[in-house]
Amino acid sequence: MKTVDPKDRNDPEEDTFTQTADGKMSILGATTMKQFDSLSLKNQDKKAVFAFLKPYAKKIFHFQEQGLKKDQIFEKFAENIVHTLPKALFVYLPIFAFFLWLFHNKKKWWYFDHGIFTLHYFSFLLLGILIIITISELTSLLPDNTIFNTLTFSLYSAAVIYMLVYFFIAHHRVYKNARSISVMKGILLFIVNLFGLFCMFLLLMYVSFMTMH
Repeated sequence: MKTVDPKDRNDPEEDTFTQTADGKMSILGATTMKQFDSLSLKNQDKKAVFAFLKPYAKKIFHFQEQGLKKDQIFEKFAENIVHTLPKALFVYLPIFAFFLWLFHNKKKWWYFDHGIFTLHYFSFLLLGILIIITISELTSLLPDNTIFNTLTFSLYSAAVIYMLVYFFIAHHRVYKNARSISVMKGILLFIVNLFGLFCMFLLLMYVSFMTMH
């Protein structure tokens, strides 16, 4: 973010989010809801952009009126994402099971069976997330040191990689396909669910931001 001095403008800033000299956030050049609405009225050609950003602007300006700086707002946002993530995974359960149902023999495997596998894998994911959060809380107590930071990053990376690899292991053990077929199905399922989870993550970010208080 570049630093700007807030002032009345007729034209919005090219950068959507900028930072003022006193550490506050500026959205399209506005630092208050009054400025934002004023710019919106003066720039009807960008009405859709202002309409899209208005909910975010309301939330950000509300926090800034309470005295929060940019870093504090993002910290609250990150905390809210962590607390909302388990709920998002729970919502995604039936979708994940549905994709499994599409890729497997429907005479041999019922949707209910895929639901059981999904519960198993998502329980593993939640356990992994819990471990990562625990490590994060513990490392936050340690001094800021390159060795500690490198070790923490390595632990995070190892945990995430294993959570991904475990899907292929569990998938092969449960569905008992030939290894090559199991890997191929696993990769296809991974790609499909990656897109689904990406959409879910975008929704999660929106909900997490809008529910901050």
